[in-house]
Amino acid sequence: MMQRRTRLNDPRLSALYNTASDLIELIDVENDLLDQRKPERLADTEARKEGLVADYRIKVTALTTARASGEKFSEADREALREVGACLEERMSGHARRVVRLKSITEGLVQSISEQANRGQRQVDGYGANGRTGTVTLARNSYQRPAALSVNRTI
Repeated sequence: MMQRRTRLNDPRLSALYNTASDLIELIDVENDLLDQRKPERLADTEARKEGLVADYRIKVTALTTARASGEKFSEADREALREVGACLEERMSGHARRVVRLKSITEGLVQSISEQANRGQRQVDGYGANGRTGTVTLARNSYQRPAALSVNRTI
């Protein structure tokens, strides 16, 4: 979705607005990739996103310094920045939800695979089907608990 660009009076505010709009467009592209279940393609946008985030951070810091020194900006410019900031925040929170969901799914798959691999490889001392002691795999005994010998049995 293309963001409608607004031309602001102050060139510094206009540059910040454009950077925020570029970030919104890039996050929309990444959200679409995540929704299409193509997270491997996020690497294509990573470098551009890092550059935009660094640029955004520098511009915000410069404007914060300008405001702290007493510089005033027009109300229309400030309102436009508030709107694009709210839009950016909304897109970033949606993106964060998608990334967390993808991360938890991936971690669950990795955990499940590692548990399955461990189940087949771990050795346990116990009694086999023929009553002899020996090392048997958990996979073989996963549905059948080894029978223990009892010495103190009351008859």
